[in-house]
Formats: sequence, structure tokens, C-alpha cells
Amino acid sequence: MIGINDIKRIIKKWFYFLGILAVLFGALILLIIIIQTVMDGGTEYPPAAMVFSALMVCVGATLVLLLKEKKKNIM
Repeated sequence: MIGINDIKRIIKKWFYFLGILAVLFGALILLIIIIQTVMDGGTEYPPAAMVFSALMVCVGATLVLLLKEKKKNIM
């Protein structure tokens, strides 16, 4: 039988996974924006996309750090 603790653990692992995906996807968007701007020869970055991807990286990293399972010491 599935208990409340099992459901909490599953939700926690999904949010951890989503946090990792948010960090990777946000970093990829930032990299694409910077490469595209450099290739165009411009010096002006699109501010909305930069803010969105930076927020995505920050929120994802926060989720990962908050939900990281701590190793239990047996000793």
C-alpha cells in the first residue's frame, strides 16, 4: 500500500528532476542567445529572453539545492 511518505518522496524526486531540467534548459537558452547575438555582430542582447532564462536557471538551481537528499551517516 502506498503511504503519504511514498507520495511525498515521489513528488520530491519529480521536482528535483524538473529543477535539473530548468537549469539545463535555461543555460541552453542563454548560450543560444549569446551565440546568436555574437554571430549577428550586435552588442545588444534581448532583455526579456535573458531575464527569463536567468530566472529559469535560478529557480531550477534553488529547487535542486532545496530538494537534494542528504546522505545519512551510518556511524
